[in-house]
Amino acid sequence: MYLLFFKNYPLTHFFFFSIFLKTVRKS
Repeated sequence: MYLLFFKNYPLTHFFFFSIFLKTVRKS
């Protein structure tokens, strides 16, 4: 499952990165 999600697309990285930035900004 994790491999599938990771192998799915590099877009996932961008998605998680966006959430990470939002979390850091909120802090």
